[in-house]
Amino acid sequence: MGEAARLLGVSRQRLAAWFHGWPGRPQGLFRSDYSALFDKPNISFLDLIDSAVCVTLREKHKVSQKTIRRLYDKLSADWNTPHPFAREEFLTDKSGRVFCLIASDDDEPKKLIDILSQQFAIPNVLLPYLKRVEYNSTTKFAQVLPLKGKVVLDPRRKYGKPIVSGTGMPTIILNECYQATKSFDVVADWYNVMPDDVMEAVKFETEFSGIAA
Repeated sequence: MGEAARLLGVSRQRLAAWFHGWPGRPQGLFRSDYSALFDKPNISFLDLIDSAVCVTLREKHKVSQKTIRRLYDKLSADWNTPHPFAREEFLTDKSGRVFCLIASDDDEPKKLIDILSQQFAIPNVLLPYLKRVEYNSTTKFAQVLPLKGKVVLDPRRKYGKPIVSGTGMPTIILNECYQATKSFDVVADWYNVMPDDVMEAVKFETEFSGIAA
């Protein structure tokens, strides 16, 4: 939970509350995939993606948590998934307006609705809401989350730790070695990567302030 909070740029307490509720309000915004498996608070990669969208809605669009919860519940039901925000169909246009595809009550095609205005709309250009995320072409769920520069989060590699894309090396390892040697070239030689890869890792570990920043 602590690492996820750092990546999102929110406090651990705030992130935990999204999944476990607030004092006097035991129902959170989301339910973690791991809630039934561990006593300690943990979240999955798709939980993290849902949270990243929540952070962006709150910080960039000033959407209330009540509205986010209502949207989450509706899309969860419409799409039959506990991770609607992690779906590729969760969309935005170039102006930053947020849309989603919703099912009709009859046999008509699905319609686009502007989430904030609750109006049906036909935007000019649509992109996945988290624009640079890599989505699985079959499941349509997010599978790789870019963080900063060449640094990505891929749950299939290195236990979901931030890595430098193309190398598979965790940023924390490259940064710790650099801090000990103060040489990009030496660390690059040790791990058979490029000095620029080490630099990317160091910049991420020392400068990245979270998705919410």
